[in-house]
Amino acid sequence: MIVLLLNWLQSQEAADPPSLKVGETIEASIEDTDPRVETPTLNASYTDAPVVGKSYRIEVEEAGTYTIELCSHFFDAYLVLRDEAGTVLTEDDDGAVGTHSRVTAELDAPAAYLVEACALHRQRGLFELRLTQGWPAELKGKELADAEIADGRKRIEVIEELDGPESEALATALNHLGFLLWQGGRFDEARPLMERALAVRQKFLGTEHPLTAQSLFNLAAQLVGQGDYAAARPLYERALAIREKVLGPEHPDTATSLGKLATLLFERGDYAAARPYLERTLAIREKTLGPDHPDTAESLNNLALLLHAMGDYAAARPYCERALAICERIFGPEHPNTAQSLNHLAGLLRDQGDYVAARPLLEHALAICEKVLGPDHPRTATILSNLAGMLQDQGDYAAARPYLERALAIVEKVLGPDHPSTATILNNLAGLLQDQGDYAAARPLLERALGIDEKVRPDHPSTAAKLNNLAGLLQDQGDYAAARPLLERALAICEKALGPDHPSTAASLNNLGALLQDQGDYAAAQPHLERALAIDEKVLGPEHPNTAKSWSNLGYLLTDRGFPAGSWNHARLALVSSLGHGDKVLWSLSEKERLLFLRQCQVHLRFCLSLSNEPAAGSHEDEAYELSLAWRGLVSRTMIESREHLRASVPERAGSVLAELQRVQADVSKRLYAKEVPDPDAHQREIRVLRERRNDLEVELSGSWARARSGR
Repeated sequence: MIVLLLNWLQSQEAADPPSLKVGETIEASIEDTDPRVETPTLNASYTDAPVVGKSYRIEVEEAGTYTIELCSHFFDAYLVLRDEAGTVLTEDDDGAVGTHSRVTAELDAPAAYLVEACALHRQRGLFELRLTQGWPAELKGKELADAEIADGRKRIEVIEELDGPESEALATALNHLGFLLWQGGRFDEARPLMERALAVRQKFLGTEHPLTAQSLFNLAAQLVGQGDYAAARPLYERALAIREKVLGPEHPDTATSLGKLATLLFERGDYAAARPYLERTLAIREKTLGPDHPDTAESLNNLALLLHAMGDYAAARPYCERALAICERIFGPEHPNTAQSLNHLAGLLRDQGDYVAARPLLEHALAICEKVLGPDHPRTATILSNLAGMLQDQGDYAAARPYLERALAIVEKVLGPDHPSTATILNNLAGLLQDQGDYAAARPLLERALGIDEKVRPDHPSTAAKLNNLAGLLQDQGDYAAARPLLERALAICEKALGPDHPSTAASLNNLGALLQDQGDYAAAQPHLERALAIDEKVLGPEHPNTAKSWSNLGYLLTDRGFPAGSWNHARLALVSSLGHGDKVLWSLSEKERLLFLRQCQVHLRFCLSLSNEPAAGSHEDEAYELSLAWRGLVSRTMIESREHLRASVPERAGSVLAELQRVQADVSKRLYAKEVPDPDAHQREIRVLRERRNDLEVELSGSWARARSGR
């Protein structure tokens, strides 16, 4: 620190800095010959090149709040404000719109200050520096996004005027504006800018320069946003090849390219191809950045999401938990990145049906976002939507609705009425209304959501999902004729964007097959259901719940077609698939989800039993009996394993709560199976009281686990 101060004092002795007055705007240029500027932050965080800049003296006539702004369309601006002795009072990189810099400080009078206008990353050029009294106008949400886009357009205009239609500075500006438009969901406007930036860089820097790789990478991300995965993949692969060759196979940028390519493969349903890329990304980051780096946490989360999608919840959970632990340790318990990790873990627990454990995580994530980012931030809206989805899964529609309505209000206000995120929340709210049977209210929301996606990204899988959802609503209303073209188009989008073997393609095939079956067109339905089953078996495996459902769907169709022999075989395989899945995951599910799973398994069992006595299906009574015993064994074994797992993992202070929970559950079971009930009304009241007490104890037990995990 003393060395930095001496260096600064020596630089100031060379010449008296010019004065910057209140209300004045200075126009000047930063050149290579300008003196170096040093602060602890600059020396630690901006190591790619020495930072240079110009100094100005500030004296104000009255004490108060003052704002200094440094604006340049040629370099990434940085401001340093010092007192007369050279001590840094404050500094800023991108406090204003875009890469412009702004500091606001309380200045005394009479007193002298020095402000240093700096250029980062070896960039040079013209700038404007102004000093005003008071606080600057605060821009938020869509207003801020629009201001940044307008500034990006101005930057391109200024650079073109000075440097012509082709320069590296122009490529950077085109790239930046394209990214802003992409962020705002304006994909059609973003794409030509990114394509032009790539062309300029390939011409001036060559086809194997790291910045060319960056442009390839950004254009690929833009194409993914539009749902054009086929066009995006070779760009990601080219960017990866450049980075591996030029930067090395273990460079952080190489890891970023591997991760994005893996994400594309994941979204296309090619889980087997995605996994080694994600594992290699994690290995590079652990080695080069360390096991506790934020990028390592991102890789852990991505691997968890892949395993989650594959239905391997047990393998996904430790990755989620480790990512959360890193974020809590590095960023603290109230950081947005911590909230995001909480959200990922809660999503996994939700899909396992462990709502008791998931809910406090989502509520904690929501509290973080509201406190740190504000109640009107898009991330806050995402958590609200996820919390509503969990309540919806539990059938608590009344509690879910205000969360979704608030989320919708946020995204409409901040991102605008035509943003893809607005379409997502509209779709979710429509789904809730549909579950409540309010089709009249749900339909215009779905139509509006679909209209947004049709406008912004007509060939994206998200558009296919909304087509499927609207078709499902029309089908529920009996309007099969209107539903069919929507399902056919959804299938075409999935096949084009995701490929013929993606689970979403299988879901669309199942939906279209079910519609044709409802219309009595069994011959047309069968190939769709057969193809859906083949995809699920190949991609998800024979024991995934989706595969069991596809076996069952085809079995019911064969029954309708009068083919009991084939129907029996499909019903049997659906049950075998469910039993295999249950053996792997049932012990880890919550009590409610175990009951839901066993109920679905029981549906498969009843289907088998109903066919086992059919003469035309052949004699399958012995096999049906064996399957029935296997189902009963699964139920008993799961209860024992669940109890042992619970005992082994329970925190010490939660032991008394667990003991009481087991006692209350035993009392509930005793009353439910009582053979003699003298007073039925009193009997039902006792059961209700016991169930309420059981729910309270489950919540208390979940809180004990959460406190134990956080070390409180």
